[in-house]
Amino acid sequence: MERIDKVEELTERLASLEDSHMELTLLRATLSLPKLLYVLITVNPNRHISLWEHYDNITREGLGRIMAGTVSEGLWEESKLKISHGGKGLRSAKDHSIVAYTASVTGTWDLAAQLMGIREEELSEEAGQDRLELELGNELMDKLSEALGRPREDLTWEELKKMNQQEISVGIDARNSHLLKARMERTGDTRGLG
Repeated sequence: MERIDKVEELTERLASLEDSHMELTLLRATLSLPKLLYVLITVNPNRHISLWEHYDNITREGLGRIMAGTVSEGLWEESKLKISHGGKGLRSAKDHSIVAYTASVTGTWDLAAQLMGIREEELSEEAGQDRLELELGNELMDKLSEALGRPREDLTWEELKKMNQQEISVGIDARNSHLLKARMERTGDTRGLG
């Protein structure tokens, strides 16, 4: 909570720069998700989802101050996309907390098993799948499969173990981009699609 309070304070101070381009650059590069990344990889997102939502609201309000207006839901969804996908590059802590924590769990499992004295032959895929379910829990597994746009039963321990945080984030970004495009097509937003 201390980190989030500090980011909120710094985000509010951005207005004193009186340069919207610089404010957006600082919001994206230093105050948005990068400021919270260490916390995201070490804390199960199911236990602190309200904190991640609060953090996203701080970023959203900061964007609103920079743009001198209210950030609608559609604009916020677009702003969360990577710049190369037409967004503002403001990553969502709520979306990416799942990614960070999952990559941390799967990436450190072998080392943790070694430190606990578990032999490699005992690390079967089935044990890994059980560990994934135990460590991440049903709710997080559901969110991860939804975020990646894949059925839960298709996500395996071995697959996730081979993916790093960036690879999983690319899946989240692709899913967010797809959902935004589908909404624009459904509502007939030709300008947004362009």
